[in-house]
Amino acid sequence: MIKACRHGNVVCAQKKPHKELPLGHANLIGFSARGGILDIKRQQKLDMPTSSVRSVLTFVVSALLLWTHAFADPVEVALITDGPQYQLQDVEDIFTDELLALTSGEFEIKFTKYPADWSVQSVERALASAYNNPSIDLVLVLGFAANQLVVSRELFAKPTFLPLVFNADLLDAPNVAQGSGRRNLNYLADRVPFKNDLATFQRVIPFRHAALLTDAVIIEAIPQAPAIVREQGQGVAFSFIGHDGVDHNLVGKLPKDVDAVLLGGLPRLPPPLFDALLNDLIARELPVFSLVSETEVLRGALAADVAQTDYRRIARRNALNIQAVLLGERTDQQPVIYEGKRRLTINMATARAIGLSPTFDVLSEADLVNAAPDTTGPALTLNTVAELAIAQNLDLAVSVYDVEIGEQDIRDARSNLLPQVSLGASQVIRRDEALARSAAFPEQSTSGLASLTQPLFVESARSGYQQQKLLQDGRVAALEAARLDSVLDATSAYLQALRAQNQLRIQQQNLDLTKSNLELARDRVRAGSASNADIFRWESSLATARSSVLSALASQQQAYDDLSRILNRDLGTTPDLQMPTPDEPFGTSAEYFNALVNNPRRFAWFAEFVTNDGLSRSPELAQLDAQINATERDVLARRRAFWAPDVSLQAQYTDNFDVSGLGSGTPLDDLNDWSVTLSASWPLFDSGQRRSQLSRSRLLVDQLNTQRAATALQIEQNIRASLLAAQATYANIEYSRDGAEAARKNLALVSDAYQKGAVSIIDLLDAQSQSLQADLSANNAIHDFLLNVMNLQRASNSFDFLLPADERAQRTQSLIQFITEKEAQRRAPGAQP
Repeated sequence: MIKACRHGNVVCAQKKPHKELPLGHANLIGFSARGGILDIKRQQKLDMPTSSVRSVLTFVVSALLLWTHAFADPVEVALITDGPQYQLQDVEDIFTDELLALTSGEFEIKFTKYPADWSVQSVERALASAYNNPSIDLVLVLGFAANQLVVSRELFAKPTFLPLVFNADLLDAPNVAQGSGRRNLNYLADRVPFKNDLATFQRVIPFRHAALLTDAVIIEAIPQAPAIVREQGQGVAFSFIGHDGVDHNLVGKLPKDVDAVLLGGLPRLPPPLFDALLNDLIARELPVFSLVSETEVLRGALAADVAQTDYRRIARRNALNIQAVLLGERTDQQPVIYEGKRRLTINMATARAIGLSPTFDVLSEADLVNAAPDTTGPALTLNTVAELAIAQNLDLAVSVYDVEIGEQDIRDARSNLLPQVSLGASQVIRRDEALARSAAFPEQSTSGLASLTQPLFVESARSGYQQQKLLQDGRVAALEAARLDSVLDATSAYLQALRAQNQLRIQQQNLDLTKSNLELARDRVRAGSASNADIFRWESSLATARSSVLSALASQQQAYDDLSRILNRDLGTTPDLQMPTPDEPFGTSAEYFNALVNNPRRFAWFAEFVTNDGLSRSPELAQLDAQINATERDVLARRRAFWAPDVSLQAQYTDNFDVSGLGSGTPLDDLNDWSVTLSASWPLFDSGQRRSQLSRSRLLVDQLNTQRAATALQIEQNIRASLLAAQATYANIEYSRDGAEAARKNLALVSDAYQKGAVSIIDLLDAQSQSLQADLSANNAIHDFLLNVMNLQRASNSFDFLLPADERAQRTQSLIQFITEKEAQRRAPGAQP
């Protein structure tokens, strides 16, 4: 008969009762009721094959294990906590879940809570209660303050585990070889000294006087800590401020000259008051560093060098230590030091709020929260960027002035065809008294003059006016070309900014992955499965990745500035960019566009339609047409100049309204004078000037016609080239996405194999490099396609996404009808295949 029994804290099963063995006894006969190893001292030789013997033994062992597990008593664990708290409430669940997961199927664990009430005395009472309870097998202390209080004890009545010891040096914790060396005691403490944390924070922002805010019980539990902290402070002055759970005015307790705050855990501070504390410290522009985890950075602290994931690692190490003791190993020989995976985390929103700009070295090393600066202005989409460019682009505004100036040129030319009216006045004083006495002329006279000139037929004036109107059509066409160019520039800058933004994200992800792989290499080196060469290779890759991030960051800001210049916005701002979909720029659906570009015959018809439509809309051709028409009108004027005279009408009225002095007082004083003249004139001989000018104008017409043909050919080529580029990059979107996904899967497999030691670092470096390049290619593919679409729509002289919905639908219908007619023509009898 097999009977379940208890050996101190170890449950076992044996064939007969036995004496109590000391805690930690490892020489148990038989097997553990919770999955211990069957100790076969001797295997009798049986008359059956070896494989049959093994099968029988396996069956017997499995049956006995299941039977004894059903009748074994659970292992009862006392959980000692500090008391009610608001912060780190999930830490208890992390530790208990890890222990249950590790020992599942091997031991049945039962937890009994012994909460303290945030005082040294209450922790001692909770510990004494757990030790005096005979059903308690071991004690797990999960109160942060309780860990610091208990670790300095001399005696531990039962196996006691302290996984949250802040610093072994500060607490003078016992440490012999790899264990505590103190019977029934196991604790876990980070190997990284406090001065390293301080040096990291000093790299973010230098400070001289730091205030350490933590719970009052923690300060009481470590009376020697202030002296050691000041000793490791590297010249930094420290003030210790304890929170008693009642007086929450911690900001009011800060010394006036404090220029930094360290958070050492405030578990009794309610969350709203904790957030208010961080907001008050930010308002005072004080950098806040968390010694607890990056979760406080997410809530508003500036930086932390401790990762929340470390709690999971510590909980796993603690569970392994407890499992080892349950299986019979000594408590005081379990590991007490763990290597914390430090990762600097910075809240960039907090940094901006306190006016801090970390160095590029720090930025490339840290995990950045709220990395993107606050965006300015409304969200920018493809449509809004184009509309803003039309409304605000300064280069386009210059072209608008050209059109307005042209309107004035038209008015100026028209004035040569309209009546010209002028007024004048004159005064004559004659000193020749003989003429005055003879009454021929008065000594003084004042006259007024009004004249009218009306061209009746002046070919040069008529031609100049008509040419200006034709040239104005060209200016309007040039304005349309400038508008299209502005839309192209703005949308291209917008897409380039999006590309740079995504490239920075990809490079940052690669940097984070390189950091993780460096930590993995260090773990492998500590485990003896790799050499330091792996660490050096990853450090080299880390430097390269940081350089790439800095380059991508500079490229992003350059792209932002280029977009801001085109939109006439302040440089140095961060726009809020919204990523367009691949089919957004088109009037047609993505499915129909895909059907066009994937079929060679339909693609050729599509190119023909777009080319014809683009040529009919071309402002460049319209501008040349206006110049040709204006020059042809000039040719006509030059031809008429040989025979057509300039005919004009002139009228003049003179009023002698004041005379005085000698010679005045005659009937001639009130005499008014008027005249009307009709004149016609033309040159008889100009030494060949008119003929030369006519020849020049005719040559200019020929030149413009030739230029128009060349421009039309160039436009057609640009349309077809842009269309072919869009076709190629459209197909590349899907291919690059598939390649990036395959590269990521390969990287995951190789990373897992590297972690297990199945592949070398070269394989992982190659896989990571391939994944990075594939991600960059996938990012480039979508942006290259959209940029080619923008170039295509500019070449075809119409941005479909700016058209009204009904016009877009009409153009789509025209395209469908064109393709349908081409299909019908191809299927007609006698048609070419």
